[in-house]
Parts: sequence; structure tokens; C-alpha cells
Amino acid sequence: MFHDSISEFEEFLNLLKYTKIKTKLVAVFFAENKKLISYVKRNMSIFLNSKLVILLIDTFNKRSKGLLEIYKLEFLNSFILLAKKKNIRIGLSGRIRKDQIFELLDLNPSIIGIRSAVCDKFKREQMISAKLAGEIRALF
Repeated sequence: MFHDSISEFEEFLNLLKYTKIKTKLVAVFFAENKKLISYVKRNMSIFLNSKLVILLIDTFNKRSKGLLEIYKLEFLNSFILLAKKKNIRIGLSGRIRKDQIFELLDLNPSIIGIRSAVCDKFKREQMISAKLAGEIRALF
């Protein structure tokens, strides 16, 4: 999880080089932090020697805008294509609605996070609905 400091993020990546972590790591970037997301997009090669296996773009504020309200599909598509050229896997999450899944599938990310979409009333604090989960499973 990274906030808005590019220098803190670079420091973190540098520290990873010297750790003996055997676990595969996922870096979570908050969609609202456009400055850091743009930096990551421009500097994808910094991940080549890191222990990060997936970059996940998620929303921080779960009651605000969803991922596709923050970023256009074209931006996410170019982000994913740049990452794939470097063999970096990308996950997309953040208030994804059922009707947005096909658009995201077309981008071919490694992961699509759908927590709100499988919860009653699209509220993540509600119970996960087996019916909604089944409907979304059928889309894949």
C-alpha cells in the first residue's frame, strides 16, 4: 500500500532488493493517487528486479468513485499493455460494477476485484450474495 510519496515508494523498492522474502508480493496503488499511478506507468521497468509480482490498482475511498470513474478505459489499457511488455501482472479493483466487467475483461488484466459487486446492495459491508457471486462467475 503506497500513499502519495514517490520517494517513499522508490525507497521501498530499493529495500526489497535486499530482503530475503520468499513470498510473492502484490503492490497496491490507490487509484485516487494519480501522481503515483502516472509515475508507475512511466517507470514500469523499476519493477523488473523487485519481488513484486502483481501491481493492483484499487480505490482507497470505498464510498466514493469507482475505478472506471477515476480512469478511462484507454488509460487502463495502455497501463496494462506497458506492464505486459515488462512481464508485470496487473490487477484492477475498486467499486467495479457487474456491468463493467466485460469492459475490464477486454483489457485482459490478471485480476479483477469485485467485492462490492457480489455484496447485497453494492455495499461491501453487507453479506456476500451467493446469487450475485454466481451471476458474476457466469460472466467469466
